[in-house]
Amino acid sequence: MISRPVLVSLLALFLAVPNPSAAQTATEPSRAQDAAAVRAETRTRLLREADEAATLLAADGERPDATTLRLQEVRSRVLAALLDERESAAPAGVRAAARALKADARVPAAARYELARLLTMAERKGRKFSAREEWLAAREAAARQLIRDFPGVDFAYDELLAVAAVSDGPRALRLAQELAAAPASPALKAHAAVIANRSSAPGQPLPAVLADLPGGAPLVERSRDRILIFYTWTPDDARSMDLAKSLAAAAPPEALVLGINLGPEASRALALARETRLPGEQLYGARAHDSPVVRRLGLTIPSQLYAVGRDGLIRDLTASADRAAALAKLN
Repeated sequence: MISRPVLVSLLALFLAVPNPSAAQTATEPSRAQDAAAVRAETRTRLLREADEAATLLAADGERPDATTLRLQEVRSRVLAALLDERESAAPAGVRAAARALKADARVPAAARYELARLLTMAERKGRKFSAREEWLAAREAAARQLIRDFPGVDFAYDELLAVAAVSDGPRALRLAQELAAAPASPALKAHAAVIANRSSAPGQPLPAVLADLPGGAPLVERSRDRILIFYTWTPDDARSMDLAKSLAAAAPPEALVLGINLGPEASRALALARETRLPGEQLYGARAHDSPVVRRLGLTIPSQLYAVGRDGLIRDLTASADRAAALAKLN
């Protein structure tokens, strides 16, 4: 069976609105085809799970695990509808069944919360957003409604954390600070602290940000009197790969370019970095996402771009419309 938390995260990426202010490059057709194939295969698997559950319920609707089977069927159908690019929204009947289960006290609260989250995705899928900011505002409003719908449970803040993670600048910092004071789990608060660091590191001197961390001093020493560039990527994020490749021509020749793989599979990432000739060196091999330095800098999502000029100040160039021009100004 498909891991539900992973699948929900994937859906958030499939349904996300790209940042129009960030530099755009053409995605390789083969990667687009691969993504479409994964969606189609996943959707087929989900519909098969839903049909199997429906068959068992049709044979005996009063069986002891009827609620569990009904949850499996409805959840799988909502997910499958979200992955269907031919439809603008999940079918009304599927959404109604999901709303009924969301209100069913026999269903565990965590499962009801997941259904509620999926319903907010289904509603956004049926809407047209003119800009990323509008999409983020709608997603934040939905996250706050989830908190109201599930009072007193720490996982109710998960969606607001997800919004903070994909936000830039002031919104990310505002939400991270709010989550730090919320009655959420320690793990969620730790993630919020990472997001707050991501928002606060730019504008500060690199030595001051990394001074107290193991591994920070060698990196600071390497950056003296030269330009330092950090970029983030994952093997499964085509856009981050394209943006990484574009740095080969955009980065000043004398700059020290460091790639940061945020994916968990080290060997695969290193092989892909060599195969596709990603620029510079891969910081801490391929498991950079575990590094305290990377977390302190707040380099936590694919396609981020930080640069440190000769003055030692950290600059966030992620949203630069012309990254090559922004990097050239560092000379």
